[in-house]
Amino acid sequence: MVKKIFVHLIMFIIGIGAIALAIWVVMLLWNSILPDLTGWGEIGFWQSAGLCVMFRIMTGHIGFSYNKRGRRRKKHGHWRDKYKIGTEDSAMQVEICKVEYND
Repeated sequence: MVKKIFVHLIMFIIGIGAIALAIWVVMLLWNSILPDLTGWGEIGFWQSAGLCVMFRIMTGHIGFSYNKRGRRRKKHGHWRDKYKIGTEDSAMQVEICKVEYND
């Protein structure tokens, strides 16, 4: 039990460190590129954090989706179904193209 708590604490600290590092990188990139290019002012750490949060909100990546067991869902599975060959005719056309272009 103590080991589990310790592992969760370490993972939490590593997660906070990774988020802080990402915010710091955004701040450095902004401060090294945009003030010279556009004349805008430099930003601080918390402004950079707000920029990262705003980006996540605007792109629709707010939080994570979990299933009933608490595991993260994989969102990329629906692409396989979307681009799957649907009919026998289309499968036959693919085979014909393979034969024609192999010659």
